[in-house]
Amino acid sequence: MKYLITTYDRNDVTDHANYCEAHQIPCIYALVLGEKCTVFVHCEKLTGPRSEAIKAHEAEFAEFIARLDNTYAKPAWVQPTLPMSFWYHDLPASAAEDVAEKTYEFLRTILAPFDDK
Repeated sequence: MKYLITTYDRNDVTDHANYCEAHQIPCIYALVLGEKCTVFVHCEKLTGPRSEAIKAHEAEFAEFIARLDNTYAKPAWVQPTLPMSFWYHDLPASAAEDVAEKTYEFLRTILAPFDDK
């Protein structure tokens, strides 16, 4: 599962987070409430080489956030130390999938060497 887009459902979010942790993939989900949404990205549950790969790409993360900043407001919160976590708050609901997909693709390029063969 690449990411989750849902109205607030604690079970959906919990199930997605558990799946991501078990499969050692970043947890990306969007909560859509009416016309607005918040996109969450959590990488802190990654361990071992995946966590190290995230930490080794700090400069690329800064560039990625800057690219998103050109399209959307800055994230409401960015974790100051890696492994990275951030969220975008008060986005138009129509942006949920775009932000989630761009984030997924960016992180996928970093973590692709660790994909199960």
